[in-house]
Amino acid sequence: MTSRRFRTRISVTIASLTAVALLATGALPASAIGETSSLGVGTSPLYIAVTPDGTRAYVTNNGLNTVSVINTATIAIVKSIAVGSKPTGIAVSPNGSTVYVTNQVGASVTVIATSTNTVTNTITVGSFPWDVAFTPDSTKAFVTNYLGQSVSVITVATGAVTTIPVADFPQGIDMSADGATAWVAGTNGDSVLPITVATNAVGTPRAVGDYPSSVAISPDGTTIYTSNSNTTSPGTISVLNIATGMVVDTIDVGDYPTHLSLSLDGSTAFVTNYNGNVNVVDLASGLMVDSINTGSFPRGTAVNPVSGRVYIANNGSNTVTELGYNVRRLSGPNRYDTAVAISQEAFPGTAPTVFIATGENYPDALAAGPVATQVGSPLLLTPRDSLPASVAAEIQRLAPAKIVVVGGEPAVSTTVVNQLKAIQSQTVRVSGPDRYATGRAIVDYAFGPANTNDVYIATGTNFPDALSAGGPGGTFSSPVILVNGSASSVDQATIDLITALAPTRVKIVGGTPAVSAGIEDQLNNTWTVQRLAGPDRFATSLAIVKDAYSISTHVVLATGLSFPDALAGTPLAGRTSAALLVVPPTCIPAADLAAFNSLKTGNVVLLGGTPALSAAVAALTRC
Repeated sequence: MTSRRFRTRISVTIASLTAVALLATGALPASAIGETSSLGVGTSPLYIAVTPDGTRAYVTNNGLNTVSVINTATIAIVKSIAVGSKPTGIAVSPNGSTVYVTNQVGASVTVIATSTNTVTNTITVGSFPWDVAFTPDSTKAFVTNYLGQSVSVITVATGAVTTIPVADFPQGIDMSADGATAWVAGTNGDSVLPITVATNAVGTPRAVGDYPSSVAISPDGTTIYTSNSNTTSPGTISVLNIATGMVVDTIDVGDYPTHLSLSLDGSTAFVTNYNGNVNVVDLASGLMVDSINTGSFPRGTAVNPVSGRVYIANNGSNTVTELGYNVRRLSGPNRYDTAVAISQEAFPGTAPTVFIATGENYPDALAAGPVATQVGSPLLLTPRDSLPASVAAEIQRLAPAKIVVVGGEPAVSTTVVNQLKAIQSQTVRVSGPDRYATGRAIVDYAFGPANTNDVYIATGTNFPDALSAGGPGGTFSSPVILVNGSASSVDQATIDLITALAPTRVKIVGGTPAVSAGIEDQLNNTWTVQRLAGPDRFATSLAIVKDAYSISTHVVLATGLSFPDALAGTPLAGRTSAALLVVPPTCIPAADLAAFNSLKTGNVVLLGGTPALSAAVAALTRC
């Protein structure tokens, strides 16, 4: 057995992150999460249970003798139900039809029908009932009786009760996924007790930590986790291998942990510390990855089985806090309308300038994104030969004093320029004989030594690296200069531009296959050069973000396999100081999800429709 002390101790109060409307909800990754909502409930809320369809949460109000029913979509109380005295534990049957509530005074269980949210029965159990768990088939409920030192087994169909004597003041309980065993936390004996469901036989206790108060079983059924209050030392989580009956790890989680729940994939534990915060623990590493102040004396936890959002009952502040991410998608039926949607999000009012680039290729827009951000303007896309009506309408809405067309005639035709001039006569074209010259010209248009910090150097023969650099480039006044990365050196025009910009540092994005070692050596002769790279485009994107941001409450995600949707996203990222990450179209790398913690991210914006970023990405699914 090993013991893991805090290797990361972060104490953060995360404010309510409601600036971005909640359009879609994602399952929670193994990383820190933001507070999305807080709702006042009854007096002294203790524990929470969520219906299998994720639509409602039920909260016991120990000081008011009621249960609050919460609509999880709106985070609003839809009903308050009177139950017995001092309601504590609560569970929803797996078939979703019934809620059982333990009432500590009166030794009873209140039965609530979810179809009507009315009380249908009261069942007498043992003294001071604490927690309750159903079998997977919803036919039985097991209730721990703390002072009665017993477990009551209720037959749901009839309400009949069988009492099983147990020692050690049982408190928390969880049911194995196969329904064969109920595991009970024996708080006085510092152990968990297995009860065979078929026979009601109590098995051999398994020793865990001091004063285990709650039990959670991993989704794969191999591991038991207990929160141990350890009244004379820091509290812990015990990790018990069910097959061997041995504790394989002990993780310190701070003073007086009272309840824990697991994320849907079993990778993360959410632990309430009664006299402190909610600690988020990555179970694979044993690291506490975040500590969140949700309210006074947080007590019960529950995870929504559909969305993965986490609910915390704050006993001292009479509130329930929802933890999760605000996930939004900005998209249109095509790349041009997606750019319009992004523009409308970033610029709900007017804009001084509008930048226009071709949507049929990427180099011009790559350089233009940070420039547009620098001058506080959106970037819209167009086909070469005709301006889309939706783009024309968006320009008219923005009412710019100037339109800047990026790229020459092969990229944006004179026909389109004339259409733009019909909207705003002050339309100019900025271009060069090739993509690199056009990029230099557009950088020169907006940047100079007085407003340049660093300079990013990226290959002009592919888009992901330059795209990833565009977000921080616009946010921190750092232009992106495109080069022929396969060459052994850059041309004199590029050297002259960097010299004129007078950057603090030159940052090369991408590995040597993208930008050669020769170019790095050449630039190192004059400037301090830093290379930001990873083994693939996604890791490089993360390296760029981690270098640029210490905190980013907003993250913008774009596919790393195609360019159009993300091109227009750079001004949005820059305008909101959001980190922009390119990700695979069907999942999010685990390292990116972990980075959400250090960035203190609460809001995630997806660029493009489901062909670009699938529903799995919207659900924040780990690769």
